[in-house]
Amino acid sequence: MKIFEITALLMVLTALFSFINYRFLRMPTTIGVMFIALAASLGIVVLGWLGVDIGQSNIARFLNAVDFNQALLHGMLSFLLFAGAMQIKFKDLTRQKYPDVPSRSNGVRP
Repeated sequence: MKIFEITALLMVLTALFSFINYRFLRMPTTIGVMFIALAASLGIVVLGWLGVDIGQSNIARFLNAVDFNQALLHGMLSFLLFAGAMQIKFKDLTRQKYPDVPSRSNGVRP
């Protein structure tokens, strides 16, 4: 599978997991999607233990070929930082402006 196909598959699975979370679980979106992904992963592991082969060996071979250092630092890190920054509310930051001053001051001492 090419990188485009893998990305499309992951996006479709994320949309499906998000729908399942919205319809049945009603958890916050990030927690619900992570929970369903964990349950799906555990289901695949259990199926592997029971002898059902749904392509685990192909997936393992693909994951062994990925250089995660390169993929994380040069591929995903900027997107993860951007997504994390989108979750920050400015009102919460202004409320914590003064309690945070001592920790900021200690960090800039020579």
